Amino acid sequence: MASTNTTNDNDPSNILSKTVKVHSITARQELNGTFGTVKSYLPEQNRYIVQFPPPTTTPATPTTTQSPSQISLRADNLTPANYIERTQYTIAEMKQAATALFHDPQTRAMIRQAYAEADRRLPPRVKPEYAAGIGLLLMGVIIYVFGFSRVMFLTSILLLVGSVILPDVMAGTGIKGTARNFPSRWRAMVVEGTGFNWITERMALGGFVFLLLMTGNVLMKSGGGGGGGKGRTQAAGGGGLNAESLLAENVVKWTMEDVYKMGFEDAAQVRDHGASLPMDHASMGYFAATASRRTSASNGEDDVDWNDYQSSTSPTPPPKKGGLGMGSILSLLAIGRAVKDMGFNQDGAFDFPLLVANVRLMEKWKLGFLGIAIYRVVSGFL
Repeated sequence: MASTNTTNDNDPSNILSKTVKVHSITARQELNGTFGTVKSYLPEQNRYIVQFPPPTTTPATPTTTQSPSQISLRADNLTPANYIERTQYTIAEMKQAATALFHDPQTRAMIRQAYAEADRRLPPRVKPEYAAGIGLLLMGVIIYVFGFSRVMFLTSILLLVGSVILPDVMAGTGIKGTARNFPSRWRAMVVEGTGFNWITERMALGGFVFLLLMTGNVLMKSGGGGGGGKGRTQAAGGGGLNAESLLAENVVKWTMEDVYKMGFEDAAQVRDHGASLPMDHASMGYFAATASRRTSASNGEDDVDWNDYQSSTSPTPPPKKGGLGMGSILSLLAIGRAVKDMGFNQDGAFDFPLLVANVRLMEKWKLGFLGIAIYRVVSGFL
């Protein structure tokens, strides 16, 4: 059977649109170790055009001293960046962009204009900074009620969708136009993040629907923030735990932890031993009468006959953890990206021996993180 491996004349090294690391340059050694994005290929020169982030422009840095942002380099001097290096490069780009925006006069003018517009729309005597403080306070209350992880997870999803539709919103495309352009923009973001160019719009939208379902599953799970409930055995009025208050709250069952806490509070508040312990409750079995359970004042000995205790219920086993949670999904994506980077050759075909060789050459700490991700996925099904 004939080989199907062919070389792409427009991208022989298969690094177009990828983040690369420059190395082994002798003419301009200051470029070694830097990162850039491959923009195009020059067949006649057998070189790639690599775009580097421009130096940060500040009042102390004149624009005449800046180096060019695009340089043609040979493929031998370029190595595709791994996941950690791509993340570091993205963070550096974001930092440079933020610094440039901070020193940009137009950006400052826009901020002043937005501040003046917000000040005009707000009620009298309400400054924009006060409104921002109230918004932060409201966010804190929401986090306290619903839980930090839920709020941050929902916020990250909203920011992700917002970053996709932001170009259409800024262009004033409208709701229909934004919805019409969303599939292609979402696919472009997925392809850029994963590196898999074969992903179609339908596949990308399927992943988006799955992400929405996972988001709903996380948000609808029981349990929540620190203020959602103080526990089912908290007595009304913020007082200590006792049998009467629990019965008034129609609590169905007590746990041994609840009973222990009530006994501890008896000792802490110098009450009679066993004063707050439940009596003849279905979840605790049979207890002796109150008179026999309390400490005798004459001899200070405990008259309780603990042999009378008969547990009527068995402890409820903890719920089995498992399934494909959000952590397992993220671990699965990390594994897929690692396999894509280490197991596919320049022709885009999967090569298992290449994958094994690259795994053996991985640094120990990277191999450890990969092992943790694999364990997280496997444990989700056990």
